[in-house]
Amino acid sequence: MLNSVSTMDRNPDQEEIDQVRKLLFGDVQKENDRRIAALEAQVRELRQTFERRIAALAEANSTSQAQLIRALGDAIAHLGGQISALAGDAPDSAPADE
Repeated sequence: MLNSVSTMDRNPDQEEIDQVRKLLFGDVQKENDRRIAALEAQVRELRQTFERRIAALAEANSTSQAQLIRALGDAIAHLGGQISALAGDAPDSAPADE
């Protein structure tokens, strides 16, 4: 196969070229690797921050929603009492058996 050329099959000139490349670009490659690692760490940190914020917002939304449902239930009960009062019934009293 073309891709599986061993070092014994390689041209000695190619090995020298590879060594020169490592000498010329080795520091650049190391710097690029360092920068990529730093960017990956920043992305991980941002992801964790976003996950924490989303979880906090979901919790706050759930709590707020439960409070709104309770308030709506209380308002409906109060409205029911007012409607009963308008109809002449005393709130929270059982109908009289005659």
